[in-house]
Amino acid sequence: MNRLRALEASWLTVGCVAVAVALADGFWLTSLQGAVGAVERLSPPFERWLRDSLIMVPFFAVAVIAALFLTRRWVAADRRPGVRLLVAGLLMVALTFVVGVVEVAVSAGYDYYLQTHHIMIAEHLLHPTYRIVGNTPVLVGSATCDAICQAKTATWNVHVRAFWLSTALIGVTNAVMVAWVLALRGGRLMARIH
Repeated sequence: MNRLRALEASWLTVGCVAVAVALADGFWLTSLQGAVGAVERLSPPFERWLRDSLIMVPFFAVAVIAALFLTRRWVAADRRPGVRLLVAGLLMVALTFVVGVVEVAVSAGYDYYLQTHHIMIAEHLLHPTYRIVGNTPVLVGSATCDAICQAKTATWNVHVRAFWLSTALIGVTNAVMVAWVLALRGGRLMARIH
């Protein structure tokens, strides 16, 4: 607690950055789940976005506090506010990016687990597996290992492509949101100016 007091952070700035980034990253997570997620996790998009975003706010707040702590530690001797603001902004972007990517990875991993479970259930029910070639469904075979393995591989590939796309979107979005909030707050990072 003493370290948090010694940080002298503007808690309004910390809260604004954490909420803005959580809401923006939550949008990309909701979009990813809607596009390639498991059917069990479907719920109204607005409800899912709001719930997931609010759950993640404390994690993003910790990332912002860590960025301010590292800024204070690394550039404490530099009295120029522009340098401190730039370092803090870059660290906020980097650390919130890590939190956002971990959030997406955990969600995609859970979706993949659920979807492969569906594939295994289809094997046990002896449902044939189809693959779309052109616009025509083609029977790959009865529920053999080849068909199951192909279905799992296809599911994995979809999740990997979606993960990399969402990673790029999260990086750009977090940079924009951090810059936007810091600009709106007038670059105030610390509660007291030294």
